[in-house]
Amino acid sequence: MRISKLKVEHPVFHINRELQRSVSNLFKGKQLVYHALQDPNESTTQEDLGRIDAQIVAIREENASTTATIKELRSQLSLLSSAVSTADLRTSVEKMEAEKEAITARLIMLKTGDVKPVRKEEKEAIDEDMRKWERIARNRSKIIKDMWGSVLDALPEGVNAADLRVRPTSVLRLEVRTNVFI
Repeated sequence: MRISKLKVEHPVFHINRELQRSVSNLFKGKQLVYHALQDPNESTTQEDLGRIDAQIVAIREENASTTATIKELRSQLSLLSSAVSTADLRTSVEKMEAEKEAITARLIMLKTGDVKPVRKEEKEAIDEDMRKWERIARNRSKIIKDMWGSVLDALPEGVNAADLRVRPTSVLRLEVRTNVFI
């Protein structure tokens, strides 16, 4: 097979006529080798290489500074996105103002002398007593639930459980309202 015939039939050379002029090909065994045709007079000088090296250094520095800027901007973005919004700040300010008013009202009551301060030991004794009675109430509530479960299990066939239902737990509710200040 001749090279001139291959140039015409090979699909690479149908792409671009300019490419045909700048590339030559040869057969080396069973492979087709392409060579770029270069003009020896157009070789780069040392000045051109120095200018290219300077451009490379400048681009690398610009890349490093751009990367640092990107990193800084991302950290600022994450900081800003984690910041509390204005609406959340307003609601927390309103909540704090309400707490302040409640504390101020308690302070005014204490200053007028209407409420006597309670010693820490008395408060601890009252708290312990309260825990004891809450525990007793929980235990009694469990006993009542178990008792009613047994009663409902033992009902005869014709008796409806809804007809017997009494709310015994409402009797055991323990509501304590105290105004104890330390």
